[in-house]
Amino acid sequence: MPMDAERVERRRKQRFQAKEGSMVVLAMRGREELLRVGDLIDISQGGLSYRYVPAEERAGDPPNLDIFGYSGPPIHLDGIPYQIVYDAEVPESFRFGIPKGARRCGVKFGELSDRQLSHLNAFISHYTLS
Repeated sequence: MPMDAERVERRRKQRFQAKEGSMVVLAMRGREELLRVGDLIDISQGGLSYRYVPAEERAGDPPNLDIFGYSGPPIHLDGIPYQIVYDAEVPESFRFGIPKGARRCGVKFGELSDRQLSHLNAFISHYTLS
């Protein structure tokens, strides 16, 4: 998916730019295996985008998504249901110090529990430029 200014905005909820100190982890629970770790770019109540450098290719999407905030009050959202909307290489013209091969991934959240929604709202209030 192209990442340019002409892309039509289809998000229903406002996205907030993430502050430094927040990350996304996709992992296999029970096996303590991290499949993907990335820097959060932006987030809303409906989804997020993040940037990562793939370590190696793996088949299928990791089953669990966690979000961490660590440069302020520690906040951890775990086991978030999600669907990947896009996963594309960051074009050279957008890199500006980002490693070659870096990718940007957009995620749509599934149905969140009341606890997850509460933690998400706290995360947005502490870890975004709003």
